[in-house]
Amino acid sequence: MSIVMVEITNKDLASRLDLIQNSVWSIEEIIMKNFGSIAKQLKDIEGIESALDLINEKLKKLDKEFRGLRNNNHA
Repeated sequence: MSIVMVEITNKDLASRLDLIQNSVWSIEEIIMKNFGSIAKQLKDIEGIESALDLINEKLKKLDKEFRGLRNNNHA
């Protein structure tokens, strides 16, 4: 069995490096798009959390008022 050595030319090497670089850029683009999407989702979640906090505060106030009304009716 003989091993055939294939010589890689500078042109071949440059072509392969170009392919690798293009792949890296493509991966970077995908990562940046996903990062942007995640950042938007986090902002949306923060908005939802703020709205829920406000709703919970209002519910606590209503609960307190209902308890006060019940206590006044039973007194």
